[in-house]
Amino acid sequence: MSQTYEFTCDGRKYVVTAEKQDDQIEISWNGKTYTVVVESSSGGAKKKSGGAKRDAAARGSSGGGDQIAAPMTGVVKSMSVGVGDSVSAGQVVMVMEAMKMDVDVQSPRDGKIAAIAVNPGDSVNAKQSLMTLE
Repeated sequence: MSQTYEFTCDGRKYVVTAEKQDDQIEISWNGKTYTVVVESSSGGAKKKSGGAKRDAAARGSSGGGDQIAAPMTGVVKSMSVGVGDSVSAGQVVMVMEAMKMDVDVQSPRDGKIAAIAVNPGDSVNAKQSLMTLE
């Protein structure tokens, strides 16, 4: 069963549909379909096919392990946690701005924030370590 999602960015309305099938999610947007393969519940996801310019890590979760990494190049806009805070899998820990859009950065697993490597206003590169989990 596919679900339709609507969002507005810079005054423009966008509509995407997504359908989960086993370990894959098919996302349709702008006349194209992208297939994303979910590798594990804490390991993010990687693009399988469809020609998207960036992988599904753009949704905001990091690639697992003890690091929370930037899903794309951008600027740290705000942080919602500090060192020592407990976090849950999927919890938004930071908001980045990339291509004039806010991107939620989520914790890939339950844990405690051991270190924060960036501050609001910092420019970061894709896959750069932002936070460390215990």
